[in-house]
Amino acid sequence: MEQAYFRSDLENLTRNPVWKELKASAAELIAGLEQDLRTLDPFTQPSEMARKQGIIQGIENYFDGWIADIKKDIEEYEEETRNGSK
Repeated sequence: MEQAYFRSDLENLTRNPVWKELKASAAELIAGLEQDLRTLDPFTQPSEMARKQGIIQGIENYFDGWIADIKKDIEEYEEETRNGSK
């Protein structure tokens, strides 16, 4: 059975101090990687640039994608309950 999430679950998650610390740590990591990117030469260090860009994209996708997936699950669950499917 698939886990049903509720809006309150998402609100509690985003207000949680641990979640906030994870997001802040990720933002610091991204800022450091972006600073590193500014110092790299795209002609002599393209692999290093691509690697750092990939890490940044992965971090952003993890946090944003995870929240988006939960929101989608909530919307689907609410739609199913409105239609009497559950």
